[in-house]
Amino acid sequence: MNLVRIIIATTQGPVTVQRITEEDPVVNSVVCLSGKAVALAISPAYDAFVRNPTGVIQRHYGHPAFRVDVSEKIDEGYSWQLGLFAAHALYHSGQLAQQDQACARTVIATGELDRDLNLLAVSGNEEKTAALRSAIEALVEKSVAVTLVVPKQNAAHWISHFSDLTDRASPSIEILPIETAGQLLDHLGLSLPGQPQHRKPAAPQPTARGKSSWLAAALVFLIGAVAVAGGSSYHPQLKALSDQALGSLQALLAPSPSENAAGEKPAPVAGPTPGLADPAEKPPRAIPAPVEKPAPPPQPVTRPTPVESGPLIAERDVLVASRRPATIAAPLRIELSERRAPLGFSCEEAHQMAIEAQVRPPTMRGAIALFGKANDKLCTVEVLAKAASNSDHVFGRYQRWTQGRPRDTEPDKVIDLGPRQGPVSWSVDIPNQLSRPAVFQILILSSNKAFEVTDQMHRRLASIRPGSDQLIRLQNRLRADGIKLTTRQFRILPERRSRTTRPPQADATGAGQFQPERLTSPPSAR
Repeated sequence: MNLVRIIIATTQGPVTVQRITEEDPVVNSVVCLSGKAVALAISPAYDAFVRNPTGVIQRHYGHPAFRVDVSEKIDEGYSWQLGLFAAHALYHSGQLAQQDQACARTVIATGELDRDLNLLAVSGNEEKTAALRSAIEALVEKSVAVTLVVPKQNAAHWISHFSDLTDRASPSIEILPIETAGQLLDHLGLSLPGQPQHRKPAAPQPTARGKSSWLAAALVFLIGAVAVAGGSSYHPQLKALSDQALGSLQALLAPSPSENAAGEKPAPVAGPTPGLADPAEKPPRAIPAPVEKPAPPPQPVTRPTPVESGPLIAERDVLVASRRPATIAAPLRIELSERRAPLGFSCEEAHQMAIEAQVRPPTMRGAIALFGKANDKLCTVEVLAKAASNSDHVFGRYQRWTQGRPRDTEPDKVIDLGPRQGPVSWSVDIPNQLSRPAVFQILILSSNKAFEVTDQMHRRLASIRPGSDQLIRLQNRLRADGIKLTTRQFRILPERRSRTTRPPQADATGAGQFQPERLTSPPSAR
């Protein structure tokens, strides 16, 4: 079997997919670093990429939870999706080169996928191509065939950058611009498993016995008509017609030879029919027409007296409860916390669990939490949405704006989790260079009954902006269906705005005490 290795092109350098492992369906999918107990920041986004209804992996390959080990960190973005989708396709067919398995072909991929597996354009192409060159040259020296798979919209840059390498005859280095993930699978000789088709049951075909029954009924009607006619006047042709009809009826009702061979008793031969007797011996009687009885007069409607009955009352309660909308779940608890690297250590060491990060609550300004990115010591922001009962069903949406104001732009990042029973959580990755405050919004739907997030509900959630008037209208609409909508907002401030500029304040003894880790509230936006 020809194994294929998958490498994801990132702005920080190539990232090799080392291993894919199926996990228990009740846990979340996770991306880890080189087999360590270190979950990368893209793990929540990868879980949404895998699991129904937001993801595509479970829809095509069946299983809802995986662990993926990669060689390097992937902090943010969605260009890893094409590479991991190809890795899952190869894993499903048993052709993914894992760990140190030897292979003669390597696929380097970058691209974001939508729900229909269409490939979207990606950014950071200059950084990706520059970081890949040394890795590709090393593969060429090992005589490994390399295929660079990129979105068709970005193909021109990749072709021009690697033109000197693709001109070589051996080993083969090719650039494959594609528009859908299916084109990559076709190139790899793989098929895309589809969703099961729900077919309507075929209509039952009429059998010979069924046709005979219809013919028998028609002959019975014919015999009856002959008998009625014979009761008024006798004619030899009528007698012959009735005898012929009776013979046909006996032949139709007789069992087939296969039924007799199976051990069934043959049907008894019908005896003389009184209605078809010779009129000379005994004239047949005419069948009287049915007499319609007059309809009874309407009776007054009376309400019966209720009867005490345990099982009936219990059954009625169940029926009423099933028709009643779900009751509003208990209030959610949304917890926000920041993880910072201790003095003298970096976030990289905190991510790799070499040191223990400091976990603290955020600074609050009204209902909005503030996180300062001072000195680049803010590693992640942890978000946990937990219902009062683990049996409640919860759906969560994470939105981020870093390029503009929420009321003017679409979020540059959206991660959906659920619906599921139990809590939902996100580990928020911190953008490297912030020129303006990054705005985050958490939307949580909860109910004590299972619910589905429809396309219409997705569109309504997408229209909610921080401070929007549509929030209250949507909350009232969902409350009528037994669903509670809870929101939470927070901001991450750029370093120049998060540093404390106020002089130290004197305490009761007159000594000034300066606390550099405490964040002051920034001036209100103008």
